[in-house]
Amino acid sequence: MRELRDRVVVITGAAGGIGRALALAFARRGSVLALVDLDLERLESVREAVTALGARASIHAANVGDREALERVRDEVLAEQGRVDLLINNAGVTIYALFEDTKPAEIEKIVAVNFMGVVNGCQVFLPSLRS
Repeated sequence: MRELRDRVVVITGAAGGIGRALALAFARRGSVLALVDLDLERLESVREAVTALGARASIHAANVGDREALERVRDEVLAEQGRVDLLINNAGVTIYALFEDTKPAEIEKIVAVNFMGVVNGCQVFLPSLRS
């Protein structure tokens, strides 16, 4: 997929860091963006930045570790755009602590977002990507 103009791109973890940079890069190439993150305020800021570049973008608050939330996002994107051309499973979290000081709930959050978020994204969006 060399031509990215008018391609519908879903980016998870789009509210900051690499996700924000990816959103800006795809916006410069004329892609239509579906930006996904838990932080709606920062997500809105990214949407403003990409629309200033001329791109169309929607924002979707979702925890990628929650499969039902991603199914809702997929349904919203398909209803608005009719298709999904590219999924970037970018969402990720980390804990800055020694392993022995890391609480079980923090490890569960890392696994939910960093592993299950990718699994959920692939499984939820794969049928749309194939079609």
